[in-house]
Amino acid sequence: MEKQIQEFLSKNDYDIRKSHNGRWIDQKCTMDVLSVVVDCILEYLGDDIEKQFTLRDIWYSEYTVENVQNIFNKPNPKNKATNEYDKWFGQPLKLLGYSKVLEEVKINNKNVYKVNNIEILKYIASRDRFAHKFLVMYIIKVLKDSGIYGYFEKFFEKQNKEYYSMLRNQFFFFIQKNTPINGDLECGRIFTKVLNPLSFEFKKRGTVGGRISNFNITLDMLMYNRINWRDEYNKKPKEITREENEKENLNVDDKMSNYKINKAKKELRKYNMKYRQGLSEVKDDVDTEEIATHMHHI
Repeated sequence: MEKQIQEFLSKNDYDIRKSHNGRWIDQKCTMDVLSVVVDCILEYLGDDIEKQFTLRDIWYSEYTVENVQNIFNKPNPKNKATNEYDKWFGQPLKLLGYSKVLEEVKINNKNVYKVNNIEILKYIASRDRFAHKFLVMYIIKVLKDSGIYGYFEKFFEKQNKEYYSMLRNQFFFFIQKNTPINGDLECGRIFTKVLNPLSFEFKKRGTVGGRISNFNITLDMLMYNRINWRDEYNKKPKEITREENEKENLNVDDKMSNYKINKAKKELRKYNMKYRQGLSEVKDDVDTEEIATHMHHI
């Protein structure tokens, strides 16, 4: 699939100097968020991949509400429409639109999307690591088309403060010159989402807190729902016991595990339907069903 993604990306020009688009990647565009958002898109579309949709169509769907609430500790969007959801769904959608994996058009001052490459969407949705692979290929292509990838290559070759500062300053200057983004704080947030996925992929040092990291970037540092984020989010309130707090933290992991297990089952059912006409691999005297409905029969 990586070869197909490279071929797809090679057909498009992502030069920011021409598009002046500052939203080609953003703070919420981590591999786990991107994978979940794409999974929610596919679930919303079902078999109708020609259907157009908006951010709020995905945001308010039952599948999205259930899973985003459970695994990312978000409030119910149906009860509380916050700017947080605009960013959480909007930023990955803008990335997918800029990459041309989705077609993005403006209708009545609203961004409307349509699938342009269903296979890439399925790849991204299937695993966080596949979403990471897509992000790395996409980021490199954008940087190369924009003429600034050389600064990243120099930093990966010379892993020191001098080359880090040079890269960071050049990136900030480039973004502020070619896009509407003009604040250092926002540039810094985007810089992290650009540099660290590449640093992890190449087993290199990256950026932490506006400085060069003391060690190579690790996988957990790329996640929105990372362990230290949950620890910070779930600091023990004074009114509950340590045991109760630990149980609640475990529940967050349980919800993420359940989501991934259910997603894997869903994909396996689709695979079985496509390549085995939905037939069971287990047949005995008691089994009268032709179509496999239970996972242990697939």
